[in-house]
Amino acid sequence: MRAQLAALAKQKNAKGNSAPPPEIEIPKTPEPTFLEKELNHLDTLFSDRMLEAKQSMATLTLKNGLIVQLLGSGEVCQI
Repeated sequence: MRAQLAALAKQKNAKGNSAPPPEIEIPKTPEPTFLEKELNHLDTLFSDRMLEAKQSMATLTLKNGLIVQLLGSGEVCQI
């Protein structure tokens, strides 16, 4: 059965004389860039010492009972 279907597809393809599909050009992925800018007042809100601390900077309690703690080190703890 498979051989018959393959042969039928081959015949159909030969009869059509269709042009090959057009080549699709895949754009290159841009390189990520990071431009460092001058410090502003938001950068002075938290000192490096505060950000290195392992203590909780903010705690959120959701209605479903989930407790989310945002730590000074940038980690997020879910309880």
